[in-house]
Amino acid sequence: MPSDTITSPSDGLPDTGRRVDFGASTFELTSWESLDRIREQPVGRICILERGVPIAFPVNYRVTGDPPECRIVMRTAPATAVGRYDGSASLEVDDIDLGSGRAWSVIVRGQLRPMLGEDPPADPRPLVTAGRTRWMMLTADSISGRRFLVRRGRDEFTVDWQSEPS
Repeated sequence: MPSDTITSPSDGLPDTGRRVDFGASTFELTSWESLDRIREQPVGRICILERGVPIAFPVNYRVTGDPPECRIVMRTAPATAVGRYDGSASLEVDDIDLGSGRAWSVIVRGQLRPMLGEDPPADPRPLVTAGRTRWMMLTADSISGRRFLVRRGRDEFTVDWQSEPS
């Protein structure tokens, strides 16, 4: 049975009752491994500031180039918050497979800007294509990723952060 802990103000979390604490530690991905992971996924969340408040939007994207010249390209409608944006942003992409107990998360931080008058390097093939005429590019300043493996024991969960077999 999972080990339950009671949250309290001393652990920095709101006092919402019981939560499961697996005691996991992280295993860092290299920037190359992180890029390999996000190249496999068609959808992520672009995180921008809108009226001074962070907000995340699901987007289709494509990765072009390799570090240090890595860029993330997406297509959106010009009148959307993402289509009007120009500034610091991040892309978060995750994959969680509870059946196999494997998961990873990658964050790319950089500058998001419209690609005006530039030839797009690769079409991200958005799920919704109507009105998606504004090409946006996130220039990667930093790439970080983590992965973990959840093993289910007879009566408890254990979480070990480690590399996945090739």
